[in-house]
Amino acid sequence: MSFDEEWAALHREAVARLKLASAQPAATGSFDLKSSQPAWGKASTGLSELKENLGTASKWMNSEQQEESAGDRSAGALDSAVSHRAVMESWRLRLDLIQRECDEVADKLKKAGDSHYKNEEDVKQAFEAQQTRPQLPSGTSSLPEGR
Repeated sequence: MSFDEEWAALHREAVARLKLASAQPAATGSFDLKSSQPAWGKASTGLSELKENLGTASKWMNSEQQEESAGDRSAGALDSAVSHRAVMESWRLRLDLIQRECDEVADKLKKAGDSHYKNEEDVKQAFEAQQTRPQLPSGTSSLPEGR
C-alpha cells in the first residue's frame, strides 16, 4: 500500500470515529448536542490515534528526506534540495501543530465525557478557548493558501 493510500485510509477511519451521531439539528437550525460519555471518549481516542499516526507519518517523511539528501550533488539537484527542504519544513511545522492540537482537543473531549465540566456552556467555553494556533514559518507574514 502506498503512503498516499495508507494516509487516505487513516483519514477515513479517523473521520468515521469522530462523527458524533448524537448531534441533531434543533428547530432553531443549530445543533442540540446530547452528551454521551462513550461518544466523547471515542472522539478523544480517535484524536489520540490520529496524533500517533501523524507521528509515524512524520518519522517516515523525515527518513525519506534524509535518504534523498544523500543523493545527487549537481547544481540543479541542490536548487531542488533547497526547495524540497523548504516544503519539508513547512510540512514538519504543520504536522507538529496538528499533533499539538490533537492533544489539546483530545484532553477537552475526555474531560467533557468524564463530566469534568459542569454543563454544556462549560464545554462550549473550553473549546472556544483553543490554545493551539498555527505558527508562521520564519520569514513569512502569512500561511500559504490551502494550508
